[in-house]
Amino acid sequence: MLVTMLPDTFTDPATEYEALTHATGIIDHAVGGVLRVRGKDRVRFLNAMVTNDVAKLAPGHACAALITTTKGKVIAELLVLMRADELIVLVLQGPVARVVETLDSHIIADDVELENITGRFGVIAVEGPKCRELVWRIFPREPLPMEAFAFTANDYQGLEATVIRHSVVGDKGLLMLISSEHYERIKAYLVQGAVGLDGAEIGRAAWNARRVERGRPWFGTDVTEENFPAECGLESHVSYEKGCYLGQETIARMHYRGHPNWKLVGLAGGDEMPAIGASLEPAGESAASSPGRVTSAVYSPALKRALCLGYVRAALAVPGAEFLVREGGRTASLTIVELPLKGDPPHA
Repeated sequence: MLVTMLPDTFTDPATEYEALTHATGIIDHAVGGVLRVRGKDRVRFLNAMVTNDVAKLAPGHACAALITTTKGKVIAELLVLMRADELIVLVLQGPVARVVETLDSHIIADDVELENITGRFGVIAVEGPKCRELVWRIFPREPLPMEAFAFTANDYQGLEATVIRHSVVGDKGLLMLISSEHYERIKAYLVQGAVGLDGAEIGRAAWNARRVERGRPWFGTDVTEENFPAECGLESHVSYEKGCYLGQETIARMHYRGHPNWKLVGLAGGDEMPAIGASLEPAGESAASSPGRVTSAVYSPALKRALCLGYVRAALAVPGAEFLVREGGRTASLTIVELPLKGDPPHA
């Protein structure tokens, strides 16, 4: 789980949340792995392995995608970058080794070279409304990507980075893919510059609170290899117009002919924080034959109360529906809310 590599906080969660939502925040270790795919069959091969349409990408553009099992269950979340002579695959969430194993096992007669270059690169997420201003201070003479999923190769006075328009929080953000030789220097500049913009380096607590408010699922808790994309809110990572890919039959059949049994939803509570894994029972029913469960629970600064992600039966997944959590002889009520939360969060 990628966020576990971060400390819980660098200063305090409230200060870091404020920086993340109203200024800019630096998130180190923002990506689990970096892969390179080369060879003349690289585009055709990867397009047949992931859920989104890689073949439609032009150089300088990326797409969010999933790699799934043959049964259509999610293994990992990816960001695929199209360069003129190669594809770069960022493993945003999920087991890097499992992704490499899955891709490598399907290279048979293809002219494809798969290389795990995780140790040679790092990724830093620059988040928040002042993210462009901060990155511009490092690359003042270089263009930065404007549209979602566009990326640019930036070089200023010997410092190099690929800058991608994408957020790991769910707000405005830029990802910076940096070679190991430039990583610490660029990170130091970013952290120093962030402080000058009322920003901060962000720990796990503030990131976790904000990504729950934005409805961004977290692998290892909200998403496991038992989930389909339609269950965990990741259908935006799927193209239903492209040809066959690994797991396509099940994913397409669920989309066109059926529906998932479960849906990941936002659930607002009170002052008490439900436990991860706590059962969710529909209010007003004496017993739930198969109750849902809480997968993430945070204190939401925007709501000023507990906010959760959890799975409920798809037929019951409507805003305003109430569920009960029973723990240690106590019963608490949770209500489904739409995510991402609407409106800007208040200043702390």
